[in-house]
Amino acid sequence: MVRTHKIVLLLALISFTFNTFSQEIVFEGEIVYDFHFKDKTGKMTESASKKIMGTEQSYFFKENNYRSEMNGEMNFTQFYHGTDTLYFSMNNSNAVFYTDCSIPDDKVLSFKIKKANKTINNYICDLLEIVSEAGTTYYYFSEQLKTSPTFLKNHKKGLWSFFLDKTRGCLPIKIIADYKSSKMEISIKKVEEKKLEDFIFEIPKGLPLIENPN
Repeated sequence: MVRTHKIVLLLALISFTFNTFSQEIVFEGEIVYDFHFKDKTGKMTESASKKIMGTEQSYFFKENNYRSEMNGEMNFTQFYHGTDTLYFSMNNSNAVFYTDCSIPDDKVLSFKIKKANKTINNYICDLLEIVSEAGTTYYYFSEQLKTSPTFLKNHKKGLWSFFLDKTRGCLPIKIIADYKSSKMEISIKKVEEKKLEDFIFEIPKGLPLIENPN
């Protein structure tokens, strides 16, 4: 009986340890990034970019949902619910647009992960460097800020599913996307872990849904 009791306790301990380490770390809360966009074609000046698109981008994460919003005049806001559909709205637009985000808008040609040991806003980061048809993307990430690696598995636009798959679920600390016609940079400035209400991720009601083929 004593031996059987010890075996039961051992199995319980093994099960507890396995479940503890197999649980996915899922961030819930708000992350705010400094945002900078440069139009290399010369059609939009830097001051116009700041005014229209903004200088700050906020992400709200909860389970398999996210909401992203810009602080510019355009008030560009995106809604994602873990499926293959991405919704977005803009200021002065009387509709909510949607697109199939499971269709890639870029093709990865090569990638490598570097031990950068770069500190960004107190996060020690490594670097995922991607060469794609659009250009080169530098994705700085840290094990200190993670979600489920499968969170964005259906979100192939913008290389998001690729980012999380290769970094095992690490959310970006900084992204530099240096493309042929533009350069975009976001860099983390504030992280607030908190419980979020579900209504935050609801798309605006009372507006028609219009498909955006791009």
